[in-house]
Amino acid sequence: MARQPGPLYFKTPRKVQLFGVCNEAIPKQVNFLLDETHTIGADGKKSHGANSVASLLHVFFARYGYGEESCVLHADNCAGQNKNRIIIAYLAWRVLVGLHKSIKLSFMVVGHTRCLVDGCFGLVKRKYRRSDTFSLPQLAEVVNASAEFNVA
Repeated sequence: MARQPGPLYFKTPRKVQLFGVCNEAIPKQVNFLLDETHTIGADGKKSHGANSVASLLHVFFARYGYGEESCVLHADNCAGQNKNRIIIAYLAWRVLVGLHKSIKLSFMVVGHTRCLVDGCFGLVKRKYRRSDTFSLPQLAEVVNASAEFNVA
């Protein structure tokens, strides 16, 4: 039996997932920063599944909603995140319990998925590349400083 060395530690960047919901009426984009230690899967994997998307949408409506009766959502064509029975059931539940009178869910045409959310992500990316961030609170500051309508 070969002798194994003790545990080796490497400096690796922390993985943080970014999920954004943009309210075009205000305009304001709420960005959720999901640390790799708070995701369903190991090492930050499985953080953008249908359950996560439904949970984050619920938090968005609860904290940042304005009591709107009707809602129009635009999403990309990702079957694993947006275009599945869990999201449809969640939105139907919101209507059934009276949280909304109507919800319209639209999917972007394949190949034309650039929208306002992507533009806000681009501003975050630009600011992040010019910043030194070592913690999640510092990353939240970068998101907040990237544009006046970006909120972490």
